[in-house]
Amino acid sequence: MSVGLRPLFFNINYFLLAIELFLLERSLPHEPAWNQNDGQILPDLFHTLLNKGMVQLLVLAPAVLGLSLSTGDRAGGAYWPSPPPMAIQVILGLFIAEFGLYWAHRLGHEIKWLWPYHAVHHSVTRLWFFNTWRFHFVDTAKSIVLGMPLLFLCGAPGDVLMWVSMITA
Repeated sequence: MSVGLRPLFFNINYFLLAIELFLLERSLPHEPAWNQNDGQILPDLFHTLLNKGMVQLLVLAPAVLGLSLSTGDRAGGAYWPSPPPMAIQVILGLFIAEFGLYWAHRLGHEIKWLWPYHAVHHSVTRLWFFNTWRFHFVDTAKSIVLGMPLLFLCGAPGDVLMWVSMITA
């Protein structure tokens, strides 16, 4: 992150993690039957590409343009503690973002018109790393809108935003 190529390294790390998880799930499956093709690889691929692409536009693109870093490379916003170590700031950022993500998920279950969008997430026949992004784009947008703005409003530094994005991904 210190070399100024945060989105590039975010994507490289995400891709390497996906390869590592694929290899681990293939070599050490919880249930051997889970390594059998369930016929959902193509829908999983399309959901992953669509949602990863949308996250790039809604979260990472503003970082590239310097928008999400506007609060960011200073010591912290009006409501952000300063100067705790970065690890403490990231933990705080995760609590704040996860609060919004919790409510996004819960609303997907409780609000009738949101359920069809959220139900895509629950439609998998087997859970493996490749379908962890199986969400309808409306459900993904709802999660981003309820998770990340809380960090902006608190004045979280740009590095905290990037770390939280990487960890939650």
